Amino acid sequence: MKTLRLVSTSLVCLFFLANGLNAQATLSFQGILKKSNGIAVDDGNYSITFSLYTAETGGTPVWTENQSDVDVTSGIYSVLLGSVNPLSNVSFDQIYYLGIKVGGSELTPRFKLTSSPYALALIGGSNIFPGAGTVKADELVVKGKMVVGGATAVSPTHTLQVTGGYLARGGAPGANGASNNGYAFEGNNGDKDSGLFSTGDGVVSLYVNNTERLKATGTGVDVTGNQSVTGNVSAANLNLGANGKVVFDGGLNDWRLVDVSDFSSGADGWVAYDKGDPWGTSFVQQSVGTKTINNPFVKDKVLEATTPTNISNRSLLKKQFNFSGKPHSEIKVEFTYYYFGSWDGEWGFGGFQQNLTEPLTGAWGQLSTTWGVFSNLSLGSRDNYTQGEMVAQYTGDNIWVVFGSTLGEGTSNENYAVGNIKVWIR
Repeated sequence: MKTLRLVSTSLVCLFFLANGLNAQATLSFQGILKKSNGIAVDDGNYSITFSLYTAETGGTPVWTENQSDVDVTSGIYSVLLGSVNPLSNVSFDQIYYLGIKVGGSELTPRFKLTSSPYALALIGGSNIFPGAGTVKADELVVKGKMVVGGATAVSPTHTLQVTGGYLARGGAPGANGASNNGYAFEGNNGDKDSGLFSTGDGVVSLYVNNTERLKATGTGVDVTGNQSVTGNVSAANLNLGANGKVVFDGGLNDWRLVDVSDFSSGADGWVAYDKGDPWGTSFVQQSVGTKTINNPFVKDKVLEATTPTNISNRSLLKKQFNFSGKPHSEIKVEFTYYYFGSWDGEWGFGGFQQNLTEPLTGAWGQLSTTWGVFSNLSLGSRDNYTQGEMVAQYTGDNIWVVFGSTLGEGTSNENYAVGNIKVWIR
């Protein structure tokens, strides 16, 4: 057996696709075979085995192929590595060494695969672009549009087009987006801590300047801070906390309903004050009561003064309203006024007071001779009523709404009540 010594080679590393996308990648290699005395081997065809190692000496080859009929002329030969055994299992993401065996022994030394000049960027200190597998890069800048995960070649319609889905790391953004979590936004003077983040299992939060403003969980949505809504809001239930409030700052030319007294569950904050002269300033607080009445305009009950029968029935029904935080210049009160018994020329009236001691400002009144006279205090089909409305120009926060009568007999003979009271402002 002849002993051969590999004394010189030229190595060209070229990957190319011979027949389109499905073709096999190969590596072109050229070498010179010489005898131990430096003379080229005899011309002919030789069996040569090529192996790739990750180490300069020793180790197990990661790829091997034998080319049994290599033409050698004046010691020079050229082969395409991978033409017999595909190189598909070699990732080329690290340095490899080529071992060559002619006859029984592998020639030494092994040769280190080097890069062509434009391939130097493919494998660097931390940048790795293998023929297959994971691509690693310190930074990646794409000019134009990019498609990720497409099964076939497509023309992208957006800057980034993804087939599949996105997966972002959970956690809060951190100041200026320092934590690199979630989906943050920058640009327009943004600092990457405003966007969508998941702060825990089953929690998705909207952050603005590293502050959680909107949190959605499996049980509902929590909003932090003052919020504005443009358009209509529909909800099965809308609950406000004990200190919550609704502030309406639009449509100031429209009447806004701020209070309804239907007395279905009590006096709704109304009280009674009694005195001999309804226009005076000295009042004694009396009790009030509710009665069920047969009237399609009243939901359930009406409110009446229950002054003892031996006192003149001139009790005033009053309630104080607070409009703080509700822009307004006018107040409107709608109501139903009931009268029972033998009215014979008395007045029913309503009005406003800024405080309990000032004179009543009348806004509505009606003389009973236009109503008719009743012989008893029936609370059934014979009850009579009138629907009224009174309006006042007023910009203050607190005001009393008042109802009364000029009755001169006890409640066993003459009485009145009010119901279905609605207070509006604009």
